[in-house]
Amino acid sequence: MEEIDPPKEFNLLPLGSTRELGSHKGYGFSCIVDILGGLLTGVGYGAVPGRPNFGHHVAAYSINAFTDVDDFKKMMDEWLLMLKTTKPVPGHDRVLVAGQAEAEVEAVRRIKGIPLHPEVVQWMRHVCSQWEVPSIWLNC
Repeated sequence: MEEIDPPKEFNLLPLGSTRELGSHKGYGFSCIVDILGGLLTGVGYGAVPGRPNFGHHVAAYSINAFTDVDDFKKMMDEWLLMLKTTKPVPGHDRVLVAGQAEAEVEAVRRIKGIPLHPEVVQWMRHVCSQWEVPSIWLNC
């Protein structure tokens, strides 16, 4: 078997990776994002240095225009469960869905509070003392 030298550079491949794995579909998705978030908004497209490309596209859908809302919610719960129970890649203990990590951190911080860097606390105490504002909430 012929040895192949490792690549000198690494590039992120589009969704689907290779043509055999559907890269053309990922390329299509990226084009849709560029069109809706860039061309349609008029703020630019692609990764061209020196030109802005920070457009956004927001859409709202009426679920009941497509299907029964209760059926959709049930199927959505099943779909999320399918994602969460997917076997994770090596080195990870679970699969996360969009927003899950943030929701978990929020739940912990609602109980334990938001951690503040000691220098920030010191600065806030200093400012509070200058303005004679009680800093009792800064008991970190």
